[in-house]
Amino acid sequence: MPSIVIPRKREHGDGREATYLSPFGGFGQYLRRSGTFPDYGAPLSTDESGEIIRQIFAALSVGGQVSAGARSSKDDDVAG
Repeated sequence: MPSIVIPRKREHGDGREATYLSPFGGFGQYLRRSGTFPDYGAPLSTDESGEIIRQIFAALSVGGQVSAGARSSKDDDVAG
């Protein structure tokens, strides 16, 4: 069975059946490190790192590596 990754933070009441990828977690922190995008010129905000995460999902979807599937029970406009 494929894994489910939902591009938002885990919220109270969310189950453990999915992985949550948000700008506040480890991957978002990695994106905001000064060495990740050294030519950007300024530190990324959490909003900018969230947008990068959404763009990564969109690019992977075009390439067929991910596909939109299950909806989050907490936020129906965020697909996993």
